[in-house]
Amino acid sequence: MRILIYSAEFGDYEPEIHQPVKPKLRHNVMYSYVQFSDKSLKKFSLWHHREPLHLSKGLIDKPQYRARYHKMDPLGLLHEDYDYTLWVDASMSLLVDPMDLIELLGDNDLMTFRHRHRDTLAEEGATVIKIKQQDPQVIQNQLNYYKQAGYMDYVGLPETGLLLRRVNKKVLAFNERWYSQILTFSVRDQMSFGFSAWKTGIKVGFFPGHVRSQKYNILHQHRNQR
Repeated sequence: MRILIYSAEFGDYEPEIHQPVKPKLRHNVMYSYVQFSDKSLKKFSLWHHREPLHLSKGLIDKPQYRARYHKMDPLGLLHEDYDYTLWVDASMSLLVDPMDLIELLGDNDLMTFRHRHRDTLAEEGATVIKIKQQDPQVIQNQLNYYKQAGYMDYVGLPETGLLLRRVNKKVLAFNERWYSQILTFSVRDQMSFGFSAWKTGIKVGFFPGHVRSQKYNILHQHRNQR
């Protein structure tokens, strides 16, 4: 079994790169810890530093979008050599062995957290507009588009800082569609997660608790807001 644990940090967003716990040695399990970053790593780091993926022509080369591009891996460049991938936001420290999370996956294609404050896409859109995280017209266009398509909160609202994916054709199609929605509408990825899951038919599960439960991860304070 091959497991990729990966993260990405570009620009001056996080004060440091956070270290995950060391996994247990298991027979026939290979772990790869990869950090895409323009920062230097600590000398004795579990993360292995890699240069950023090459952005395809026409994609937006800004820190926000570059991080999303690595997270979603729309071309499948990261997923092709692995059985599972685990995305860990740069603002997080992973507290558990990745196998502990894979054991929760069951027959789901993907697992993440439910949003700790909001349940629906409409609530999220209203909040993004209220706190001025995105052009209100962009958010309204996205909500209108999904409504016209017949989308009805297929999986509820997630928080995707910890994102476990099985590598299969459906998930690769989901990754590609998810990133295409980011380029078309809001960079806030939870806005397009459910729609992309619905359109590609992946089965989504949720970890117990929420992103700040500190059972599987610690969420640290951002230096800057995206």
